Amino acid sequence: MDLGAASTLTATEFVGGGSQVTNLSNTSLPDDIDLSARATGTIKAKSFEGSGASLTDLNNTSLPDDIDLSARATGTIKAKSFEGNGASLTDLNNASLPDDIDLSSRATGTIKAKSFEGSGASLTDLNNTSLPDDIDLSARATGTIKAKSFEGNGASLTDLNNTSLPDDIDLSSRATGTVKAKSFDGDGANITNLDARHLFKAILADNDAGLQVAIDGLADGEMLAVYQSTPAP
Repeated sequence: MDLGAASTLTATEFVGGGSQVTNLSNTSLPDDIDLSARATGTIKAKSFEGSGASLTDLNNTSLPDDIDLSARATGTIKAKSFEGNGASLTDLNNASLPDDIDLSSRATGTIKAKSFEGSGASLTDLNNTSLPDDIDLSARATGTIKAKSFEGNGASLTDLNNTSLPDDIDLSSRATGTVKAKSFDGDGANITNLDARHLFKAILADNDAGLQVAIDGLADGEMLAVYQSTPAP
């Protein structure tokens, strides 16, 4: 039946594939078109509206460059890899981060963590206020610890070098203990309670009283000789 180019065919329904139907108007299509029975084929449109919740096998090459998912309160975005600086990512889980993250190119910013592991060999500009109260360096066989000043009694310091000690060391507050040295310099004017048995050679003089005491290598049992001399007129 040929109805001609300008005719209109009206019916309650049509049966068939409709494969040759062209110039369909959206206003004349039904609100619900069910194409779920089509195993093959493609639906093309200038744009689509809706949530696309049931879309599967989306091809990255066919997705728009900008997809805004910010309004989604829940859900997960999965990909084999992500590109970009991730500047706005929050609540990253350590378990999901790669083993090696290189942040060496960051000129600014801060890395925060409950704890850090490793030698810290390349850390610079450490601030004393941010260091823990107790730092144990006893396992270091080599190296040097430098500071403007040290506090504490230094009881366990060994192998101190005289050239590195300050010029003035005040031990006057020590009630007990011993100061040992290969030799001492000075007149010893303030030394008290000397035991003659431990002296090897000394001359003690009091010019005002004319008293001179000579001690020369006293051995056990030897007597100490004290000479009273007459001061010069």
